[in-house]
This record gives sequence, C-alpha cells and structure tokens, in this order.
Amino acid sequence: MSRAGIRSPRSCNDSATTKQGTRRSRKNADARLKQTLGRRHALQLVSLPRLESFAAMTAPIPNTVSKGEMKKIAWGDLALWVPTLFLVYVFARQGSAKFSDTSGWARAFAVWHFPVWFRILIGVCETTAALLLLTRRTASLGAAIIATVMLGGMTTHIYWGQPKQVTSEVLPLTLALIVLVGRRHHFGRFVQKLRKPRGHEHS
Repeated sequence: MSRAGIRSPRSCNDSATTKQGTRRSRKNADARLKQTLGRRHALQLVSLPRLESFAAMTAPIPNTVSKGEMKKIAWGDLALWVPTLFLVYVFARQGSAKFSDTSGWARAFAVWHFPVWFRILIGVCETTAALLLLTRRTASLGAAIIATVMLGGMTTHIYWGQPKQVTSEVLPLTLALIVLVGRRHHFGRFVQKLRKPRGHEHS
C-alpha cells in the first residue's frame, strides 16, 4: 500500500472530533430554532383572541340595504309626501268649512237635498282623513276615505246633471289613490302589529 492511502490516528481523531462538533452545533441550532418557533407560536396563540375581539369590535356593522335601495326608498318616500301634504291642506280647510251653516257648502248641500247631519258627517270624514294622512301608518286609511268621498261627490254631480263639475274631484281622487297605493305596506304592518297578541310580544 502507498503511504498516501494510510491515514494517521491523529487525523482520524481530528475528523471524528470535527464531525461531533458539527453535530452538536446542528443540534444546538435545531434546539434554538424550536425554542424560537415555540415562543412565536405561543405569542400568536395569546394575541390571536385579542386580535379577533378587536377586529370584531372595530368591524363595520353589515348593512343589508344597499345604497341604491336606500336612495330609492328616500326619494320615493319624499315624493309621496308631496301629494299627501296637498291633500292635508285641502281637506283640512274644506272639511272644517262644512261645519259652518253659512258656508258655501251649506248652501250646496241644501241644493242637493242632503240633510244637515250628512254635511256634518262629510266634514268629519274629511278632517279625520287629513289627520290620518300625517302618519305613514294610517295614510292609506285617510286616502281611502278621501277617495270614497270624491267618488260620492262625482256621483252627486252626475245625478243632478252637472257632469262638468266632476273634474273638481278628479285631482283629489288621483292623488288619494297614489297615496293609498304608496303607503299600503306601512298600513299593512300597522294592522299586523295591532292583531299581534300581547302575550306573544312579551315572549
């Protein structure tokens, strides 16, 4: 055998020591890495509930109604108030005028051969309808009363041979029907709330 192929005992010991040192350093590095990862994992577990609670507190409240629907509802509600307030103004004045025995309505009802109590009844219906129009929940009921009175007035004009005067009831009748249809959902929810038993509300 050649001399180059024979290793001395000292070189073998040195290589073995180097390998052992390398293994120890690797083990130490692995242990340090595990400790570091363990600490980070523990910190994440501790901070995770806090982060989740903070995120839950700062998260915006979900809105089921889109902005487009909100604008549509707002503009539709505002548009309904225009004919509603017009009807309130007209029938609050005309209804209260029917209570007077010296008003033009007193003479007109006398010409149509209606009794005084009927004129007072119409005045009560019109003023009550004007008050009901002021709230969304009862606006449909007030509009229905006005529509009924207007149909009765149109029938009276036709019966007494005054068909041209029917046009004076067309505009209030049209506006009352618009309010009646537009506020029907509010009135329906109001009726359902009244029909709900009291015991069911407390449960």
